[in-house]
Amino acid sequence: MKKFFLSALIMLSFCFLYADQAAWITKDQAERGAALIKNSGKIRHFCSPCGDNFFRGENVHAVKALKAAGSNPGEQYYEVLVNGSGVDLAYVYVLSDGKWINAAIQLNIPVESVPKFLPDDLQDEQLLPENLPSEENIEDYDGSADFPLEEER
Repeated sequence: MKKFFLSALIMLSFCFLYADQAAWITKDQAERGAALIKNSGKIRHFCSPCGDNFFRGENVHAVKALKAAGSNPGEQYYEVLVNGSGVDLAYVYVLSDGKWINAAIQLNIPVESVPKFLPDDLQDEQLLPENLPSEENIEDYDGSADFPLEEER
């Protein structure tokens, strides 16, 4: 049992080793990243080092580069916010010439263990079987809910 917990702890720690590769970056990198994402209009989130086997799509409504929240006054770290949330450019893909390319790689920001292009065989998170309706969670609909029963007088 101890071996199991030790193995699980080691595997979990590998995921954290790759966390925040390109989340806090220079002002120039953040501004270029924001412009890249704005021009794309939509992004796909995918973390290969985390073991993701799907991507999560997001339409871009607002994007900006800001001083990283929580960074010390003497530090010059910035981050890219998409729709109000900070993103790590190492795990963001933008559409370019018909292919989804990694934003950090496109901007020449050094990252490790992330594919340059989003794998073609990935599914959208919303289309995964556990997120789709099934016979177990859909009742036969007969339309009766559209016309509530009148109370008898």
